[in-house]
Amino acid sequence: MSPADVTNQIYARLDELGGQVRHLQQSFDTVNQRFSESLSNLNVLANHAKESAIRAGAAALSAANACERAAKAAKLAASKEIFELVREAADAAGLAAEAAAEAAASASAAASATATAAAILLNPDSVRASADAAQAAKGAADSALAAVKIAQEVNSFLARP
Repeated sequence: MSPADVTNQIYARLDELGGQVRHLQQSFDTVNQRFSESLSNLNVLANHAKESAIRAGAAALSAANACERAAKAAKLAASKEIFELVREAADAAGLAAEAAAEAAASASAAASATATAAAILLNPDSVRASADAAQAAKGAADSALAAVKIAQEVNSFLARP
């Protein structure tokens, strides 16, 4: 084999390797773009889950407030011997407590989704969103507990002779 043939083979192989490098670069660019889009979507998901947890916490607080007012109405009505109204108010308190518990469960699920996104993303905004969602879930659980206690108080009040 002549030196010119060897040189031509080397150039041909270099051209082939150059094509492979260009193909690898294009593949990397595609994967990098998709990865960036996925991270962006996960960040959006984390923020939506945070918002969901906060709203569920607010719903649980509202349900607990409704439960408290229903309990107050039941006690006032009982003092005037309007038993049917009392029973309805007690039922409303129980349903409000149930709604608060459902809202707490929703907040917990949203907090879990946010924590998952934060674990995947590992960026400060997602971790902060996860902490906010967890705080909202705790608030929802506290509200649900308060609502349940109020509903139990109403039922024990009604059970008195």
